[in-house]
Amino acid sequence: YCNFFLIKSVKNFDEFIHTCPSFTDWLYRYAPSKKSILTPLGYDKSRFENFFISEPRIFSGVINFVYIGLLQKQMDIFSFISTISNNCSFSLTIYGDDGEGENYKLTKNYIKDNKIENVYLKGKILQNKVPKILSSFDVGLMPMNAKYAFPNKVFDYIALSLPIFSIGNHDTSTFVTENNIGWSCDFDESDINQKIQQTLNKENYNSYALNILNIRATYSREQLFKIIQTKL
Repeated sequence: YCNFFLIKSVKNFDEFIHTCPSFTDWLYRYAPSKKSILTPLGYDKSRFENFFISEPRIFSGVINFVYIGLLQKQMDIFSFISTISNNCSFSLTIYGDDGEGENYKLTKNYIKDNKIENVYLKGKILQNKVPKILSSFDVGLMPMNAKYAFPNKVFDYIALSLPIFSIGNHDTSTFVTENNIGWSCDFDESDINQKIQQTLNKENYNSYALNILNIRATYSREQLFKIIQTKL
C-alpha cells in the first residue's frame, strides 16, 4: 500500500503520525528529513472501563493464557501449544475463530491428535463480550511471524492490565520488552520453554502486572487523541 500510493507524495507532507513503530523504517527511507510521532491505535476506554482493575493482578501459581484472533499462518501458535501441552500449570484458551482461519483445522487436529487437554478452541465471541471474557485470564498471548505488528489485541490486553507473552521478532515484542510488561521470545520451542520455566514466576509476573497497570491510561484512545489534536 505505502509503496504503491504514498511513495510519490510522502516528501510533500510536513509531519507524520505513525501507528506502528517500525513504519519509520519505510518513512525515513523516502523522507529522511521529516518528523513523525508514534501514536498507536490504543483502546476505547468506554468499552473496557467497567472491567478496569485498581490493583495489579497477582500470580496464582496456575497461568491461564488467552489468545483472541484468527488462526492464520502469520499468527503461529503451534510452538506455544506444543510447549505447554498437558502441563497442568498452564492453559491456553483461543477465541475469535470458527473455522475461517487458514490454520484453524491444523490447530484443531493438532490438539485432537495429541490429546491436548489444556488448550481450548472457543470460537467467535461478540465484541461487547470481549472485555469480560479477557478479564478472567492471567496473560495475553501475542504470537506473530511479521516485523510490523502492533495490532489492536495488544491494547485490549493493556486495557485489562494483562501481562503479555509475545512470540516473534516484531514491534509488540520490542514494546513489551521496553516497557517491562511481559515476556518476549523466539518461535523456537526450546526458547519458549526456557522463557516459561526460568522467568514465568511469581516475582516477574507481579512486576509485569504492576507495570502494565501503570501504563494503562497512557494507551487509551482518549489520551492518544490528545497528541493528535496538538498537531491539528
